[in-house]
Amino acid sequence: MTTKTMQDLEARATQAIEDEEEMCFDVAANVGQMFGNVKHMQWFRRALMLDICESDASYSHLRDALPA
Repeated sequence: MTTKTMQDLEARATQAIEDEEEMCFDVAANVGQMFGNVKHMQWFRRALMLDICESDASYSHLRDALPA
């Protein structure tokens, strides 16, 4: 099994946003926002990346490496 990199995580988040996956709407709603209003914002991408790390074990080792 190949270890996921930060670039893989960024690509996964970008793909989720482009595909308008349900997790994007959930992350936006969890911070009281609408997906369409925040999908282009950097803080939202980071929040989505954090959610991916917490929900997908193959990315969990990157959680502490996410930028603040």
